[in-house]
Amino acid sequence: MELNKNKTVVLPFRPWGSDTDSIRESLQELGLSVVGNDDSTKRLGIYYGPKLTDTVRLDHLLADMQTR
Repeated sequence: MELNKNKTVVLPFRPWGSDTDSIRESLQELGLSVVGNDDSTKRLGIYYGPKLTDTVRLDHLLADMQTR
């Protein structure tokens, strides 16, 4: 079994810092998509990101529900 690197997204639950930059860079060198501090990704239809607030997450969810 092999990891599908094209679909794998590494999502930190707290912002990357100077102490974790080397880990982030290593993951990127492996070809994985790594969510940056100011970025977000969708998981089960809900946006997540290291600095994404609950309010912004809810705004995305409500907008998606209105377009359905």
